[in-house]
This record gives sequence, structure tokens and C-alpha cells, in this order.
Amino acid sequence: MYEKTYTVRYSEVTDKAVSSLSALVSYFQDTTMFHSDTVGQGIHDLMEHHMAWLLASWRIEVYRYPRYAETVTARTWATKFAGVYGYRDFSLTDGQGDTIAVASSIWIQYDAGAKKMKRVTQEVADMYGAEGNFVFPDGDEGRIRAPKEYTDVGAVQVKRRDLDTNNHVNNIHYIDYALDALPADLAVRELRISYKKAAVLGDTIHIGLHTEGDTYTCVLHDGAGGVYTVLQFH
Repeated sequence: MYEKTYTVRYSEVTDKAVSSLSALVSYFQDTTMFHSDTVGQGIHDLMEHHMAWLLASWRIEVYRYPRYAETVTARTWATKFAGVYGYRDFSLTDGQGDTIAVASSIWIQYDAGAKKMKRVTQEVADMYGAEGNFVFPDGDEGRIRAPKEYTDVGAVQVKRRDLDTNNHVNNIHYIDYALDALPADLAVRELRISYKKAAVLGDTIHIGLHTEGDTYTCVLHDGAGGVYTVLQFH
């Protein structure tokens, strides 16, 4: 297990003076990166060997959002490895030790030189040490499919500021793209994301929306049948 402490910054809060959803998810994503740095799988290590870990999915439950200037601790650990996949879980706790959010994620090991997925070796798995201890014991990993019907409600063009070290849109930005299409007062308590293909500089991402009760499903697509990401907010 690896942990990292954060203080909620003003640049990360909403008009309610609490962390935005994307900022909260960033704590998890950043803790993943810092953990990988400590086991020899960090950004510079991966770039040197033309490798990458690509995020495939999230399942996140939020019990409450941390307040401006509040200190929180994000913890992460590898749960298992199977084929090309690495599984990683998370918790976010406040200063009293109370859990305020949990998450589960799936990552794909990718050989950027060969441009293909690569099976995770036992050596790499041993670097992390799979601990089990799943935060969602029901085994539901959060992966979702695009609904058959949805209505386009907007579009956004990918800018340079949206890109990560793989020259793909950073995983966090898809959340904000989708949230812009949802009611402003929506208090998201559960988020599921399935990443289908990477958006790159200059792409136009169309935002499709399907609503069923108090569940909103956003399909971020290319306008020609290709889906970048599916996000479900509840």
C-alpha cells in the first residue's frame, strides 16, 4: 500500500467550496503515479523503455467531498494482475480517519514501441505486490457500455493543454467534458468510466447524453461511430 496526503487547493474547489469531482479523482490518479515511481514503474522509467499503463476503467463512490483547505490522505494498492491487466483500488480519508471516497480501477500495460498491449510479467507484478483487499467485494469492476440511444448535446475540440505524457487526452479531462453537459447542481455520488480509445490533439469530441431517472450516461464519441469514453454519473 502507498499513501499520499493532499490539501484541497482553491483552484480545485467548486462554488460550494468543496473539491470538484475531477480534483477528487486526480488525487487517486496522482497517487497511482507516485506509487509507481517508488517501485521502478514511474513515468521516466516507462518512457525510457517505451512502455505505458493505460487506464481502462474507474468505479468510484463518493461519500462526501472534502472542503477547501482540508487535508486528506489517498491510499492505493494493487489488488491483482491478469493477462495485460493490472487492478488497483483506492481509499480517501479525512483527518479523523473517516473514509470519504473509495475507488477501483483497471489498467492495461501497453508497449508503445510495438503499439500493442503487453502481458504483465511476474517480475512487474512482484514490483507492486498484489494485495487483494478489494474495496468492492461484489466483483463489479465498473466497466460499462454505451447505451444504444443518446442525444448529442455539445462538442469540444482537444487542445494542447488537455494532453498527457502519452500525447493522449488526460483521463481526468473526460470527466469535465461530460460534466459540462449535466445539471450544474448534480451531486455525483457514484461514477463509472470505461475508456475505449484515446483522443488526441485536434480531435473533436462529441458529447452524447442518455438520461434514465437520476442516472446520466455520457458517450464521448468522434461523430463517426467511434467511442472515446463512456461515463455514468449517479
